[in-house]
Amino acid sequence: MITRRAVLTGLTGVAGSLLIAKTARAQSASAPGKILYSRSGDIWQWSNGNEEKLIADGAATSPRWSPDGTQVLFVRSGNSYSDLYIRSLSGGSDFQLTFNQPSTYDPGSKDYADNSIWAVDPSWAATGLIGYASDYYTPYGLLSLWLIDGPGNAPVLASAYNVDQGVENICLSSDGSVAAFTSRYADEDTAEYVSYVGIQDLASGEAFPLVDDPGGSFFPSIDPGGTQVAVTIRAADQSDIWVVARDGGNRTRITDGAQAINPTYSSDGNWIGYFRMIDYRFELWATPVQGGQVGTAVKIVGADDLDPSSGISWQI
Repeated sequence: MITRRAVLTGLTGVAGSLLIAKTARAQSASAPGKILYSRSGDIWQWSNGNEEKLIADGAATSPRWSPDGTQVLFVRSGNSYSDLYIRSLSGGSDFQLTFNQPSTYDPGSKDYADNSIWAVDPSWAATGLIGYASDYYTPYGLLSLWLIDGPGNAPVLASAYNVDQGVENICLSSDGSVAAFTSRYADEDTAEYVSYVGIQDLASGEAFPLVDDPGGSFFPSIDPGGTQVAVTIRAADQSDIWVVARDGGNRTRITDGAQAINPTYSSDGNWIGYFRMIDYRFELWATPVQGGQVGTAVKIVGADDLDPSSGISWQI
């Protein structure tokens, strides 16, 4: 008797590849909601197995859904600077949040370089609070956490204590009370920098390390409930996704030997999306985590020009 397992095992060549591709498409279509990501400086949306280019720009990265899903916050890069914009999906117009271009100086001049400012790694909390990292006239050009209390308001430098070598990979909690970030410090024994994930209380400014492993940790994402943080942890030349209790307690492994980075929770907290490198090509994958159980990972998108450092934003 020929079993289904035997048939699947015997498939090779083109037929096997077609079956795998068809299965991957069927699995990815089962993931709910709509996912934003960046490809070659444009903003794309995935939903129900289909891709759509939302913003054709050429210099747009790091897209984030607004709390109601009707707008997209993103970074637009220029000549040695970048700014935050919000695109209205209904009208197609852009609203500029930051103004970092040193327009009074000639590009390439020392004054231009000294006054060029970066705004990167934005996050948009359910309360409407926007956080991002910027080197806006900071000592030594280190990135600091800045906050905008809703579109149209002026950016404010967040109070910060116990932060080492600047911050990046900003993620605000849904209620806007804390921020997770990546920072680094110099190891006393090796003098090499080690990256770690920290948590910062936005009321007091107090920060503390959450994940500080020898191989480094990066790209935090706080779950909508505010009790868990998904992070990338690197060990023995492998990068994997873990979920860590915000109090620094229990850890749950999401991937194993997957070369996975930059996790993001879906807005309902039931999925974690992330990027994997397979055959020197990044792919977007997702794992269900409903009810504290880790489900089977599914492939969402594969493309040669995916931008994993921009991350994703997942609205359900």
